[in-house]
Amino acid sequence: MLLLRDVFDYSTNETAEALDMTEANVKVALMRARRKMNGYGKDRGRLSPERRQATRRALEQFLLYLSTRDAAGLERLLAEDVISLSDGGGEVSAARQAVRGRDKVLRLILGLAAKALAEPRFSIRSLNALPAILVEDVRSITTAATRYTIHFELDDRGSIRGLHAVLAPSKLSAIK
Repeated sequence: MLLLRDVFDYSTNETAEALDMTEANVKVALMRARRKMNGYGKDRGRLSPERRQATRRALEQFLLYLSTRDAAGLERLLAEDVISLSDGGGEVSAARQAVRGRDKVLRLILGLAAKALAEPRFSIRSLNALPAILVEDVRSITTAATRYTIHFELDDRGSIRGLHAVLAPSKLSAIK
């Protein structure tokens, strides 16, 4: 409904007809949707130089601990309630459900690393205004993806509370 009204410029009546709702319900739902969108992303923090530096430090530590298979180091980096999401875009295999919790995410990271047939190439790139890991030359028994990105979301203490992997080749086409 928000798209119909604010993007496609449908009238309230046209929106109500398209969604099989009353005009009064459209108005109330639209007000709620706009209120929700106004607050969207406010808790993500500003893209300050400090945030970029903290993210880069976390990425560098992550790569160091991963390369040496330092489970204790990786565990220290992860927030207790960390969530790992992966996006295969229907093109390559990826986890279908979010992986939640430090122990499960740690097992996922170490398990995937153990299934690599060769050591991939890692580099840190700026993607969506924050540092992220670009993994290339991937050869693994778990995925057909030959390259992917890993993005971190940090909590206030600098621990990783969100680990997001984009594996879909079509979503990485702009990265050279």
